[in-house]
Amino acid sequence: MINSSFYVIPSNNINMNHNRRKCSFCHCEGHNITTCNSNILSSVNNYLIYLKEHFTNNNDGNRILAIKDFENYLYDYCNESENNIKLLKYIACRFYNTRLRSMLQIVINQIILRLYDIDINWVSFHEYNFVPFNEHTPVRISYVLNGILLNHTNALYNNLQESNSLKNYEFELEKCQENTSIECSICYNTVQKINCGSFKCKHEYCIDCIEQLVNKKHTSCPYCREEIKNITCYNEEYYNKLTNNNLP
Repeated sequence: MINSSFYVIPSNNINMNHNRRKCSFCHCEGHNITTCNSNILSSVNNYLIYLKEHFTNNNDGNRILAIKDFENYLYDYCNESENNIKLLKYIACRFYNTRLRSMLQIVINQIILRLYDIDINWVSFHEYNFVPFNEHTPVRISYVLNGILLNHTNALYNNLQESNSLKNYEFELEKCQENTSIECSICYNTVQKINCGSFKCKHEYCIDCIEQLVNKKHTSCPYCREEIKNITCYNEEYYNKLTNNNLP
């Protein structure tokens, strides 16, 4: 009987081959999925590259539409069977730096980002992306890209509307009959009324602040928010300056 205070030391001659890990895809020893050279993985990945070009050409080079079609194809493929999902995850793990346990949306996003050479930081920090997004966000990449496009289009439209409203400004010159001073409600400087201007709502500001409002495409009075349509100047020099700056 062996005393419980004794320990059995394993022999150095024990064969350790049974501890060698096997590739989760091809089940061969000596490598894992990230370095697997299976012809199946390579062939399917080459087909993905072909599909990227196919959908791009079908949409006349429109990357947003091509990505949407490619993404739909991948989701339809995965919906056919569990084995298809596993195969796509193996390919993404081998060629696109994902994990086998990653969610399907993250896997497909990563494939698209890599194939279309899209910098994820460009997506994440784009000024027109209002959806928190990174490589672990389970949101379809096509939704995010389409949102950026729509927000950009809306911004262009709003800028155009603002520009059009500025071109419709009506400028008037009115001689100042009073030698008085006013406090500008924007910069709080006290200025002679002759160096001021007013809107249709009768609120008056110094001409420097009015010029900034015009240059920055503001369309409403800072005090009462009434739409700016008319600008009255009390000084011919400033009247000429503002009208010249506002020419189409």
